[in-house]
Amino acid sequence: MLLSGANVAPKGVAPCLAGDDDVTSRALLATAEQLGEAAGDPGIRTVGIVQAGRSATAEAVADRIDASGCPVLAWIGGADVAASVLPSVPDQPLIVGTSRMKTDDGLELASSETEVSTVCACADVSVSTERTSQRFVHDLQAESGAPPGAFAVEAYDGGRLLISLLEGESATRGHVAAGLEDLARFRGLVEGYRFGPDGSRAPESLSAGKWRAAGSRWLPGTAPVGASA
Repeated sequence: MLLSGANVAPKGVAPCLAGDDDVTSRALLATAEQLGEAAGDPGIRTVGIVQAGRSATAEAVADRIDASGCPVLAWIGGADVAASVLPSVPDQPLIVGTSRMKTDDGLELASSETEVSTVCACADVSVSTERTSQRFVHDLQAESGAPPGAFAVEAYDGGRLLISLLEGESATRGHVAAGLEDLARFRGLVEGYRFGPDGSRAPESLSAGKWRAAGSRWLPGTAPVGASA
């Protein structure tokens, strides 16, 4: 999905791939690189990994992005590390990040010169007009002082599921374990979940979306290259 979201570069011009040295980021970087190579032309160009606490690596990655002239940067990592790289790139590429960029810090990266988009296999109810979703957003903001972030809905659904298994006098450890083992479907706040034999979500039940930074909000859809964020 990240590579699909980054596929807005001119034909024949490869987007760049970079990220931070978080364990999860490294694994996803390796996977994205393999998928990019398998996709062929335009493919992707890996321009490096920024190591925490080592400003020289941020400068080196920024230099490679600038030298490559890539119009799109697929960034796998957090917004804080991206912020240490982007100011050193004179010609700002379109940034396409993962769910770790779908934060307030990610919004701050966007400007008239820098367009920031994200992809995430998560539900987003921040601009929903559905009453139940609006109530969820209101209650979460009232409790935490912040709007729901990436995977907030999924965390809420997971909590509801566990609470439902703990209700009643028969809510023993064995009862909860059996309920989770037999779980095949679950209706969440905005979508249904389906689970495979190993307990992971069935691929056909996953839906990934794209968002673009627009002022103080993430709006559905990816902005085209050259469009204002």
